[in-house]
Amino acid sequence: MTGALTLGAGSAHAADSAYVMTYFTESTTLGEGTDYGLHLAVSTDALNWTPLNQNNPVATPTEGALGLRDPFVLRKQDGTFVILATDLKGTDWNHVSQYIHVWYSTDLRTFTGYHRLKLHDMNTHSWAPEAFWDAGRGQYAVIYSAVNSSGHNVIMVNYTTDFLTASAPQVFFDPGYDVIDGDMAVGVNGVNYFYFKKNQTLVGARSTSLAPGSFTEFTTGVAHGGTEAPTLVKSLTSNTWFLWGDTYTPNGVFYAWQSTDLSSGTWTALDQRAYTQPLNSKHCGIAPITAAQYDNLVAKWGAPAWNRLKSYNHPARYVRHANYVGRIDEYPVDPPTDSQWKLVPGLADSAGSPSSRSATRPATCATTPTSSGWTPPTARPRSRRTPPSTVRRGWRTRVGRRSGPTTTRPATSATRTTCCASTCPPRPRTGRTRPSGSVTEPRCTRERPPPAGAGDGRVEHGPLHGRPSTTGVVSARRVRTRRSGRSGRARPCPRGTRCGSGRARCCWSRRPAGCWCTAG
Repeated sequence: MTGALTLGAGSAHAADSAYVMTYFTESTTLGEGTDYGLHLAVSTDALNWTPLNQNNPVATPTEGALGLRDPFVLRKQDGTFVILATDLKGTDWNHVSQYIHVWYSTDLRTFTGYHRLKLHDMNTHSWAPEAFWDAGRGQYAVIYSAVNSSGHNVIMVNYTTDFLTASAPQVFFDPGYDVIDGDMAVGVNGVNYFYFKKNQTLVGARSTSLAPGSFTEFTTGVAHGGTEAPTLVKSLTSNTWFLWGDTYTPNGVFYAWQSTDLSSGTWTALDQRAYTQPLNSKHCGIAPITAAQYDNLVAKWGAPAWNRLKSYNHPARYVRHANYVGRIDEYPVDPPTDSQWKLVPGLADSAGSPSSRSATRPATCATTPTSSGWTPPTARPRSRRTPPSTVRRGWRTRVGRRSGPTTTRPATSATRTTCCASTCPPRPRTGRTRPSGSVTEPRCTRERPPPAGAGDGRVEHGPLHGRPSTTGVVSARRVRTRRSGRSGRARPCPRGTRCGSGRARCCWSRRPAGCWCTAG
């Protein structure tokens, strides 16, 4: 294959070395973390993604439904970009719109010319619009899902040169059953490949022509539960192709497959360790970009100020806190902010062990001991395009993609958690009685923690209601909180010191790290 490869997401050029993703966000409860605006993420390998603008939208529709779904990015023949999206806010699948949202952009840093483009006059929707260049016509083809006179969803097509006006709609692909979410790879060794959703699976069709009605189904379906929104991406460094899919059982989990031969129609599921989607992302579009465009996007919108802690042994799970109880939950986490952490070394000890502080509840931390062969996150050198992301002792810290060499550590080396304050919260202790005639003095004890409940934010290791770990990552330990002030009198004390003379005593322990003063 020579020359540029035209994909559904635009043309790949020799200078390309990275990718941009468009998406919207949606939580499982449609609450916090849901935003029907245009979001961007970037990647250098098309697998591990860094959300931009703190995972907030970079543009929002001001017409129609005032929201979008299924955003798609196309690099046009002149090197500029056009964004297309479904005119729908929320999940009203009966919403009727003959229009799609359109933006223009020269660099994805600014968006101009926003308008809606009318595609048809039918009493139905215009779902998941995408576009590709049809060289034989000298026009762009805009494909989308709509219910026509057949009574089921088919893939329609309109042709345009400027995305301001479009030709009359035609049926592009109708296999006789309901199909939505078409995605195209054009000119792969002389063959065009078209993937779509069929019966909760992703299926491929192909044709040597781009003419409407010329595509024939040739693959079996791939899926992980109910799967939709296929996105084909060609690696910029090898002959590998990736197929992304978006699931809705549960909602919003991306899965990826790979193949080195599109003509075979066979796909191998990737291990979830290999990829990480943007937080709460839904129905993406992906286009190749240059290194300069990558750098400019990160400079403009900024990488996240938070990270997510991803289990290495069980990569579907992330560290989160809920009601001051530390947990290891399967993605998606709701609310998503419970899984956001900031890297702050040395919260647990003076040695500067890598530590993570909750981005929303700073009294909650997760820490990992430093070991030879790797360094705390602030000490790790970064390349000019690399946000922080490392692998350490059973946990993978994710903002998007890996940076620098990665080190796999035994799963039994556990992340531990502690309080974040310079002096720990107060904690009562049960006093032990000395021999007759002596003074009763509180002593440091290691009693079983009380049942979990609303706490003071202090988090430490301990058995979680006696249940063993289900993840294999933290061995028999799970993170939890303890509540102070159950009985007696207590006050904080400087870490590692005594409280003074008399009956008060400062108790301090390295496992878990903590310090407190108690009195009988």
